[in-house]
Amino acid sequence: MGARCGTLVVPEDYANPQVRRLSLHVAVVPSLDRRAGREPLFVISGGPGQANPLQCEFPDDFETGASSPEVLRELSAACRRGLKSRPEFFTTSVAVRDLEAVRAALGYPSIALYGVSYGTRVAQHYARRHPDRTAAVVLDGVLAPDMPIGPRTPFDAQHALELMFRRCANDAGCSSTAPRTAITRRWRPSCCCSARRSTRRSRTA
Repeated sequence: MGARCGTLVVPEDYANPQVRRLSLHVAVVPSLDRRAGREPLFVISGGPGQANPLQCEFPDDFETGASSPEVLRELSAACRRGLKSRPEFFTTSVAVRDLEAVRAALGYPSIALYGVSYGTRVAQHYARRHPDRTAAVVLDGVLAPDMPIGPRTPFDAQHALELMFRRCANDAGCSSTAPRTAITRRWRPSCCCSARRSTRRSRTA
């Protein structure tokens, strides 16, 4: 299946469009359904940084849970100083503006959105800001707009794991095949984290 690929140039800062511009990579894949009148489906990936991460390098032995708040603040400040772009222009609100710019450039009157994980937040904000351009929305692994990203992740993961174990324990086939799943092994929220952090500007089509 062939795809039409290209780039769309957008401002990094929409309030100052001439300062710095970015190229969004766009791919248009033909639909298998050739019937007319179907809205194009825009797929919005999750995070972090599946499209184009801005990466900061940390020491090889760095672990979030073992570092003091002072060390974390110092490393974060150094990371930000080393970035070529300004993180405040890589937000959900800006991603929505990018998405609308892609829609307008391709000439679609309205679009359907498929968001996964963090992409569900972008889809929700787009639908709220552009209801007349939104034909349908599919949310897979919903990240609610009012949910902070990060602090709840270990607890939500633990809760999901316990629900899975409970469901398995109540199923004869599952519990007989994998009896160990009846014993939950709690995750430690402060366990090893990746030494590499990223922020992204959404690239989608």
